[in-house]
Amino acid sequence: MPMRSPRRAQLFRGTQMPTESEPFEPQVIPPRPGADYSAIGQNNQPFAVLYEGDYETPWDGTAVAVRAHSTALAAAGLPVLLKSRASRVGRDPVHLVGVSDEVRRQVAGLTDTSASVHFPLIRHVVVSGPTQLAQIILPRGAIGNADIEAEMRVRSWLYASTIVYSVWERDRVDPEIAKQLSRVADNWVPCDQNRRMLIASGVPEEKVHVVPHPYDPQDPICLLTRRQANAEERRYYSIGRWEPRKAYHELIGAFLMAFRASDPAWLTIKYSGSGFWPDYPSVTDTLDIWAQHAGVRERGKEQELLIGVRVQKRQIKRRL
Repeated sequence: MPMRSPRRAQLFRGTQMPTESEPFEPQVIPPRPGADYSAIGQNNQPFAVLYEGDYETPWDGTAVAVRAHSTALAAAGLPVLLKSRASRVGRDPVHLVGVSDEVRRQVAGLTDTSASVHFPLIRHVVVSGPTQLAQIILPRGAIGNADIEAEMRVRSWLYASTIVYSVWERDRVDPEIAKQLSRVADNWVPCDQNRRMLIASGVPEEKVHVVPHPYDPQDPICLLTRRQANAEERRYYSIGRWEPRKAYHELIGAFLMAFRASDPAWLTIKYSGSGFWPDYPSVTDTLDIWAQHAGVRERGKEQELLIGVRVQKRQIKRRL
């Protein structure tokens, strides 16, 4: 979707943490019309949406999505505070490698705020299990050593204030994950398939909403959708990790058996990682295996297949 904020008026349903002497009463805080929140660190706003997700890695898909969603909310006029959990660039701590100038430019003004109240709490996560998800919703140190009654009130507030944004490549989730997701205020997913899957797994229907990833219509990659179709050519593109579930070894074999070197057909695979999976061919092994396979129609196309390094979007666009 273009850069705009979904369900904007429903975001602010509460204002502060409950105290023992003051019960928590939800209320609506409308955004201020015409206000510029693109650099909220310079504005004296009393509240801000807390958008939590690991955003520092330039090329990681989740990091790209976190930056896109948080800046889209800010562009819609909502004060946003962007926070990272892991504070890593790839596998390296941020304090060792730093954040790139491009990432800093994209999130300028979102990583600092004078707001004293953060609501709601949007957790943009890659869920690996129920324990990890529970720790994200209830971070260590968030509850403290209060008495049991106060602790339960804080737990309830955190669940009632949390929106989980998650992306799934499966047809069901663990019942314990569904149980955790059922307790939060809302679940955002990028597509209808994810929504149907969570509902079928037991998450209440009214708590699952599709919020597509924002995009810039002027992005060079978007120009590919406006090209005229060429019936004489076949161009295939895949991007992801080199691992069994992506089936790149099988994809390359199918392509090499289907087309000759002289055919107007191209397969481009933008991949990361190789050789980490036992009994699954690496990139080099794959090319060697298919080069000797009797079903390959003609040698000569295999060296045009793979991009295993970081490249810019305009370079990918030229190949497609």
